[in-house]
Amino acid sequence: MLLIYIQTPNEAIVRIFVQQVYDGQMTARHIYYFGLIFKCAFGAQINDTINNRLKLILIKQELT
Repeated sequence: MLLIYIQTPNEAIVRIFVQQVYDGQMTARHIYYFGLIFKCAFGAQINDTINNRLKLILIKQELT
């Protein structure tokens, strides 16, 4: 379910995160562009997390 929200964030999810960093008025255009940013940022964060965990596993295997 989380994957669905990350791939296609709805307006409510985008508003929750945008309210933390943006004080201006939220128009449909803002929601759209912040949605794109949200999608890219979360995708990058997930990729970084997975890559870091895989690197740790490889390092542990090399040490044994």
